[in-house]
Amino acid sequence: MSNFTKGTEFAEYCKALLQQLGLTHVELTRHGGDQGADIIGTYENTRYVFQCKDHRRKQGNWSVQEVIGSKSIYKAARAAVISRTDFTPRAIDLARANYCLPIKINDLEAAVERKDSFSFFISTCSFPPPLQMEHDYDVIRKYEEVKRRVGHVPQRRDFDATTRYYITKKYGGLSKLIQSLSDVSFTKRPDNASIAEEYKRIRQLIGRVPTLGDIVDNTNLSRNCFSSYPFTRLQRECGDRPSVERGIDKETLREAYDSLREQLGHYPSRKDLDQKGKYRSSYYTKRWGTWGDFLKEKGVPVIQGKQQRFTKEEFVVLYLLVNKLLEIRRHGTPPETWAIRHALLFNGDRVISQKWSETLFKKAANLNQALESNDVQNLKKSFDDLIEKYTKSLEK
Repeated sequence: MSNFTKGTEFAEYCKALLQQLGLTHVELTRHGGDQGADIIGTYENTRYVFQCKDHRRKQGNWSVQEVIGSKSIYKAARAAVISRTDFTPRAIDLARANYCLPIKINDLEAAVERKDSFSFFISTCSFPPPLQMEHDYDVIRKYEEVKRRVGHVPQRRDFDATTRYYITKKYGGLSKLIQSLSDVSFTKRPDNASIAEEYKRIRQLIGRVPTLGDIVDNTNLSRNCFSSYPFTRLQRECGDRPSVERGIDKETLREAYDSLREQLGHYPSRKDLDQKGKYRSSYYTKRWGTWGDFLKEKGVPVIQGKQQRFTKEEFVVLYLLVNKLLEIRRHGTPPETWAIRHALLFNGDRVISQKWSETLFKKAANLNQALESNDVQNLKKSFDDLIEKYTKSLEK
């Protein structure tokens, strides 16, 4: 029996068990292109996705990651992995953090024999409790981390499910936590009069007409409150002439751009300027005509008028590293084209994606040609040799 046939039969068997437990609209996904889920079903108006694994070895992180990723694709609220074997401790930890149910097939069979309902089965199965946040400062620390990442007072959707749970448990909701920290909710924008008073206070504090960057450095309100006024109208209504009309010279804009580049560690994009820069990107387009002309003057690599994140050579090196990383994570199984078909994130930053491959190489054949060159093959062999050497040194 082939693996394809074996996997399909196991999924059919799991589907029958789930239907006996009371799930409705239970159906198999398209095998081979299932996007991480083998079964979808509904129970009490809640949509579930299931990944079915009929393997002899323990299930690791990969199966949990797949089904968690499939939730948004199939618009499901909960996820589960049904396995014939146990789960590794790391897989259980990952499932716990993402409210994914690790289910053993024999537990499912026993529930059917007892004629349990699916809700009763979930309440009695060995699903670990969520990660604990013992103290208030754990919640506040997570809040501050998210606030730095998104660049404004966080909204509920900016937090993971575990953090949302503990914010509600300890504070009664995000709005109460924000209020206790003397922040202003991102969705509760102050009225224009309050924003104007804050602008005048900062102007008096620094002794000159403030820029948007000055505002952000000296206020507890979110940047969005001022930029959505819009800022130029706010300046006029407060008796000031907007900076863009007073004529910020090119040298000042270059210095502001370089300062932000040092702060970020990479060439700022227009979005970076609008969110974190001293002057918005519109100042640059007004002075240089187009954003692309400014980038060309600065010597920033540009493709089709857009800032180039890295060169072809750098992309190939990243591609090799990502594939090697995924190969190690999959216990030696090559990930094939996974690395460019899906974006890979690291600490919330996008490392590599298919979009950049298409921008740099136009066609998949061009990328494959670059990967098959002698230099790249030698580099790949060097990676393998280095990993093998390090592994042997650990064994000693």
